[in-house]
Amino acid sequence: MTISLKHRASFIRETWTTLNKNWVINISMKLSFILIAVQCIAFFVVWKKLPPMVPLWYSLPWGDEQLEKSFWLVILPVGSFIWQIAAILTSVYSTREHLIFAQILSLTSFVVSLFSCVVILSIISLVT
Repeated sequence: MTISLKHRASFIRETWTTLNKNWVINISMKLSFILIAVQCIAFFVVWKKLPPMVPLWYSLPWGDEQLEKSFWLVILPVGSFIWQIAAILTSVYSTREHLIFAQILSLTSFVVSLFSCVVILSIISLVT
């Protein structure tokens, strides 16, 4: 049986409206998007001031191996955004009956965005 695009969009909208009424999901999703916006703004504000290479790979040994071109800092907000969208879609499709799963996903998404924001701001403050 094929579901039309219109019915699928209606299902997503109705489910998201229901999930968004939960205060945990609502607040954590909004804060996540705010943190992603802060990361993007911080990156583009200091883009011209960044050195050609910045320390990005802290898990590697100290020195040149940690350095990467400054443009690669963009993977932090992009990764947070992808994680946020994946969490929203997963919540919509799999948590209609299990609200706690949607809450855990939204809180996890907030934590990912928070850590990503802390990392990008600390790298920017370190190199500028």
